[in-house]
Amino acid sequence: MPVRSRDPFTYAAQAPIAPGSRVLVTVRRGSMIGVVVPSDSKRTAYAGRLSPIREVLDPERPSLPAPLLELLLWASDYYHHPLGQVLHAALPVRLRDPEPAPPPVERPQAYRAAPDLDLAAARKALAHAPKQLALLEQIVQLGPQPVAALRDLPGGTRAARPLIERGWLVAHVEPEAPAQAAEAFSDEQRAAVAALNERPDEFGVSLLQGVTGSGKTEVFLEAARSTLAAGRSILLLVPEIALTPQLIRQVRMRLGLSVAVLHSRLTPVQQHLNWQQIREGRIKAVLGTRSALFAPLENLGLIVIDEEHDPAYKQIEGFRYNARDLGIKLASLHQARAVLSSATPCLETLHAAQTGRYRALGLSRRHAGAPRPELKLLDLNQHPANEGLSAPLVAALRLRLERGEQSILFRNRRGFSLRLACHACGWQADCPNCSAPLIYYAHRETLRCHHCDRSEAAPTACPNCARRPHRIGVGTERLVARLATLFPEARVLQLDRDQITSHTRLERAFADIHAGETDIIVGTQLTAKGHDFAHVSLIGVVNADAQLFSMDFRAPERMFQQLLQLAGRAGRRGQPGEVLIQTHYPRHRLLARLLEQDYPAFAAEALEERARAHFPPYRHLALWRAEAADPAVAQRFLERVARLGHTLNQGGCKVFDVLPAPIERIARRFRFQLLVSAEGRGPRRSLLERWHAEVLKIPDARKLRWSLDIDPIDLS
Repeated sequence: MPVRSRDPFTYAAQAPIAPGSRVLVTVRRGSMIGVVVPSDSKRTAYAGRLSPIREVLDPERPSLPAPLLELLLWASDYYHHPLGQVLHAALPVRLRDPEPAPPPVERPQAYRAAPDLDLAAARKALAHAPKQLALLEQIVQLGPQPVAALRDLPGGTRAARPLIERGWLVAHVEPEAPAQAAEAFSDEQRAAVAALNERPDEFGVSLLQGVTGSGKTEVFLEAARSTLAAGRSILLLVPEIALTPQLIRQVRMRLGLSVAVLHSRLTPVQQHLNWQQIREGRIKAVLGTRSALFAPLENLGLIVIDEEHDPAYKQIEGFRYNARDLGIKLASLHQARAVLSSATPCLETLHAAQTGRYRALGLSRRHAGAPRPELKLLDLNQHPANEGLSAPLVAALRLRLERGEQSILFRNRRGFSLRLACHACGWQADCPNCSAPLIYYAHRETLRCHHCDRSEAAPTACPNCARRPHRIGVGTERLVARLATLFPEARVLQLDRDQITSHTRLERAFADIHAGETDIIVGTQLTAKGHDFAHVSLIGVVNADAQLFSMDFRAPERMFQQLLQLAGRAGRRGQPGEVLIQTHYPRHRLLARLLEQDYPAFAAEALEERARAHFPPYRHLALWRAEAADPAVAQRFLERVARLGHTLNQGGCKVFDVLPAPIERIARRFRFQLLVSAEGRGPRRSLLERWHAEVLKIPDARKLRWSLDIDPIDLS
């Protein structure tokens, strides 16, 4: 099934097979799983002698329900991606293997100490098994623990097995709680709920735009409650795994039912079990990241794309789909409602609402009258930073520590310093595999590349002149070290991918924050997501200048979204919130607009600039990419692709020149790209359909890596 061919293969069947069913077939003398697609597909069918289908793997119910299969067929056409690979991406890992997967066993999600446990007797019995004893005592002390959390406790899952066999650890099941009524809605919230429930059986797209903390989640959960009461299912998408724990709790409290969770960090067994429960109709509510879009839900009534502006909804490798756009298409196939929720919607979504394609619903005030945070600029020309922190920001942190309030320091760069260099001779530590510097990590004295993951020992002296190299720039690790010097009594949490390496650690970190066991959070963009931190009153942006002068036309939009979302974490429970933004350019027009916290005004200006520059949403883009160990190979290939494009173009599209990618080399492969701009999706699709077919015929196409990205959101 995961083959590059754009057309389906044709096999002989002894009896009709429902489209969407998995079958076992022979391909090149090997076994492969295939998915049956409708015979009236416009794709060419083979008319010669047919090989037989060896086995129907879904005799009772197709793995892919009809609307989902139709979505995948449409997506293959729209994104010009091989159908087999699209279908492959939609199935759980255990259903892609020719070897039959064993039926998923429903295992306990959590364990607790047995109610009749005699701890004193257990201690004697485990005198020679210290790891088992340590684990048992931890669970007695901590209470019920999810299975995933056992790995991080003493002894881990290996020590848990004999305790379970002895009956000292038993399954813990969260009791189903009755649905809780929502808090009193504001007039704006009531109006938004009424609008979402107006035509429950008709397809429609609504943009739910509200300032951070305005209660958008409660609005779409109330719409979800109504949808479930009408006997239909719901799908809630979030951009990051980090957002799932708190939303799961909210969904369970508000709806009083089980929720299937789907994301990439689940084990294949967990994925299969959740998928099977959904397919059998035992679960009607699904929550997950972009791949949850392919859950086999029947009778969908509501699809919510929360934080719809987030670039994480775009798959950037392989089948390069955008879950937000596919979610809207899926809603249309189910005659369901789609809700796009954000305080800072992407400009394409905002334009669709302004032109009447989407319904605009607004929440202009924070819930329960909480004040919006105050934003201030700290001029680094007047208040120089010492290891990333200026004197006013340090004073603000000290004040919050004295008050017992929490603070967030935002720095979207990991590591200790961003570069190791010698001022005497000009040497600098660059990655030999990539067009990027190596990042210095002090705690292990290592240099790491964040593109190819190369790691090596950091030199103590310059390899050219033997002088001591300088550590340039500030990352999260350096900030944590600086805070330890300034505030040795403070409890500091480093919230980035270097420290948060598992979903369990992430949940624990958030639990510590919510319990008030953390004073200062130092984090990357993970902190700017839609978290509800009740005790945070200060946000410090260590450096806001990186995106002010970016060549990416989306950089101003992303910066504005990121900083406004970050600001929304402060002052959510009535206490005054303050956001201090360190910058060398306090008079920059974008920062001045940011201080007003007026996203609609910024968006209006940005849309005018996009219209003048012929960028989305006024034009529609596609991006050809190619990479090879020899730069000439990649460049020649794309130049040939460009010539084909010019020949086939019948107007309505513009084919640009072949250029090196902004990061020209990654993992020893040189990267080039070719941008295409179209007046509309129709002309773009017409050109690319013919163009892509011709590119597949180029002899060198199999000698390098290349791809076609429809509606790219990242041009790097």
